[in-house]
Amino acid sequence: MAAIPLDLLDRIRELERRVRELTGRANIRPALDEITHGHVRIAEGGTLDVFAPNGVNLFGVGDFGPVFAHPDGSPQQGVVMSREDGSVAFSIWADRSGDLGGAGSQAISLWDRAGNVVLSDETTTGWGVGTPYLPLALHPVGLDSIVTSGEYTNRWFGAFPAQQPVASILLEIGAGGGSTADVTVQYRTADETAFTDIGTVSVTAPPAVAVWDTRWVTFPLDRAQWLLTVFVRVQIRQRSGSNGVTVNFLGGHTRRTVSRDEVPDPRPPRTAAHASSPDNPGPLHGVADPSPPPPVDATASPFSQSPPATTEPTAEPKPGLRTIDD
Repeated sequence: MAAIPLDLLDRIRELERRVRELTGRANIRPALDEITHGHVRIAEGGTLDVFAPNGVNLFGVGDFGPVFAHPDGSPQQGVVMSREDGSVAFSIWADRSGDLGGAGSQAISLWDRAGNVVLSDETTTGWGVGTPYLPLALHPVGLDSIVTSGEYTNRWFGAFPAQQPVASILLEIGAGGGSTADVTVQYRTADETAFTDIGTVSVTAPPAVAVWDTRWVTFPLDRAQWLLTVFVRVQIRQRSGSNGVTVNFLGGHTRRTVSRDEVPDPRPPRTAAHASSPDNPGPLHGVADPSPPPPVDATASPFSQSPPATTEPTAEPKPGLRTIDD
């Protein structure tokens, strides 16, 4: 039998030991398709996609590809979640084809199975709800619905928090034979002292024949902000004739902007001030306005790298009804 060096036997035993050790460790290490702890980071424009067995992309996050690039050609980063039938359910993206979405502002949207956005934020102004449209209510004021005065008389009034940037109301205007009705829609925010005339519509009736007409009046909520109370007022006068005029509120809603002409004027810098009295005739509707809630810190998120606060935050006053002494 040939002589075998002892150091070679020792090396073989060491290799066997290491093989056994590596085999044992492989059996206790997690699988390559499982993350047991720690933070996963996909950087530098990476994309993660999850596909169903039928090929439907159920979840995608990251670069959408050149088809969905911003108008300046830069890649769009976002999130899309789909149902197993392929219909989009949730998205964070900007629609290039829209008149307003083409600027690259991303909306957070929930979609129905027919491809309609049933819930979204407002991307043009940066505040409020895009969809759904919200109902707007006006209430009658005054005792007599028929107006014969040549001075403007308040007929409808509404107060509501600004949750969308555009308002639209439908009015029915009636004029007695030979009379002309002028209807003016007015608007102001709760911290302004005077109403702004949105516009005036007129209806004239021929002699001895009453006339009815319906008109939509649409206007942006200028100088408003999220949940700030705003006021809408409808006035009417009989400019000519003697058979009386009237105006009825048939319905209304607030909605998102659909063109750049509807973008509201920005809110000017100002100190907090409550309205005193409007520079318009009629009762002082809406002078006791509630203050909107404080803004939410949009930078506070679970992924923020900011250190935790070291001091106790100041307690905010609780909303709700209070006694007159408060």
